[in-house]
Amino acid sequence: MMLTHANRNLCVIVGTALLLAACASNPVEPELASTSQLEPLPRTLLQLNDTQNFIDEVTGDKVIWTVSAVDGDSITMIDQKNCSWTSPGDVMQPSDTWENCGSSEWATGGIDGAKIKGDIWPMQVGNKITYSQYFYNSGGDRSGQRHSRKCAVKSMVSVAVGEQMMDAYRLDCTQDYGDKLNRVYWFAPEVGLVKRRTGSSAKPTEELVRVL
Repeated sequence: MMLTHANRNLCVIVGTALLLAACASNPVEPELASTSQLEPLPRTLLQLNDTQNFIDEVTGDKVIWTVSAVDGDSITMIDQKNCSWTSPGDVMQPSDTWENCGSSEWATGGIDGAKIKGDIWPMQVGNKITYSQYFYNSGGDRSGQRHSRKCAVKSMVSVAVGEQMMDAYRLDCTQDYGDKLNRVYWFAPEVGLVKRRTGSSAKPTEELVRVL
């Protein structure tokens, strides 16, 4: 199976089983209108020892994120370079804290003053949620303004996952900080997250696929 995107340097494969994939330069995002009426989707969370496997197509380097701790809804993930982050469990929600993730003064830090407006669970078209917060780093610096990430369940679609098409909810998110990434997540009944795409003019697009 070929995974293709424009201007990308990163393919991402996730799940308990891995799918061999290749990247190319022409954008293809197989997505059609769903032919099924999906029931509202209950919340699903990553579990202890779940992994996310990143492959850089330029260098061939692999980065494997592993769920190293679970405390209620809160999960902690860590990679081979000891970069770790802790979040409330939803992949679209900003991390509560992060540590050793880079070399800048913001390599370690967290959020405070977090507020959440709305809810997407159980997931159905029209549901919306907004996360807003301040950021701080290990040196005590704090962002001067509140930043937000807004997410909305846009539609029910049939999306390519591995070599099959799956009916799924499409969740679109935008944020007003950092590189202003646009994020798209696809959630399927009885499975949860099956695909994710992030992209902006400043960073390459990445794709995540859970192999069933």
